Amino acid sequence: MQDYRISLTVVAALAKNEMAIGLLYREFAKRMPEEKDFWNHIAEEEDGHANKINILNDSIHAGDLGFKEGRFNINDVEKISRFIKEETLRVEKGLLSKKKMYQVAEEIETGLLENKFFEVFDTDNEGSKKILNEIRLETIEHFKSVRKHLSEIKD
Repeated sequence: MQDYRISLTVVAALAKNEMAIGLLYREFAKRMPEEKDFWNHIAEEEDGHANKINILNDSIHAGDLGFKEGRFNINDVEKISRFIKEETLRVEKGLLSKKKMYQVAEEIETGLLENKFFEVFDTDNEGSKKILNEIRLETIEHFKSVRKHLSEIKD
């Protein structure tokens, strides 16, 4: 396993992204009052992801959790982070249509799944495995829900 400081950096970056996604989805809720319950629910789950990721710090300090050698690129997380910040600014300025907001959410959830951010960790700790699997499954559900809503939007 890698140096635990590197693992802590990775966990902090992932948790920060989850919080930023939650904030973005709350902005979507403000712009789509008719769908605010949908967006606020997903935003709350993103906050929950951040909290679950932060719980992993204990496993890192105990030496039970690291990340797979050569599997993680902090630049990928930073790229998504920049995208989230840019899109948050755009939605705050009222520059995104309803359809575009859903497309942004789809792109974010797709990016998390395709980059397999929650599969980069190396652990035998059952509690950590459970947390990571819960986040992965909820992210899949977010993707499916966003895609379903997007498909219902008429051009």
